[in-house]
Amino acid sequence: MNEWHSRIDEAIRKAMADGQFANLPGQGKPLKLDDNPYTPGEQRLAYKILKDNDLAPDWIMLGRTLEEKHKRLLERLQGAARAYRLSRRGSELERARGDEAWRRVRLQIAAEGEKLNREIVTYNLQAPAGVARKTHFDIERETTRMLDGL
Repeated sequence: MNEWHSRIDEAIRKAMADGQFANLPGQGKPLKLDDNPYTPGEQRLAYKILKDNDLAPDWIMLGRTLEEKHKRLLERLQGAARAYRLSRRGSELERARGDEAWRRVRLQIAAEGEKLNREIVTYNLQAPAGVARKTHFDIERETTRMLDGL
């Protein structure tokens, strides 16, 4: 491997000494790193217009919205789980009320989670190949995680 490095270094030094790097286009100017070389040619102008106007393709905007919805659902579930854990320390009446409140909140969040999951399917179908897919909201997994050790 070192032999390759030394040969490459030698070839570069020789080219520099021979002036092969002199007067290249853009010499002395900053590199233009705005263009994504992986953007298909027919979409470059559209992406440039979006970027110049602080916009993004629909699937990116949808992805941001879905992340925010997912975060809010988790925060609501976490708050409800905290209240439920506290109710478990109270009287029998407080535990019964806590159980009912927990059941109602879980049903509401589960319904919203199903709606979110349908939107995630849409996102996953719109996102181009090579972009990580979003995972579905799983109320059972999240509930277990938040109530672990109760």
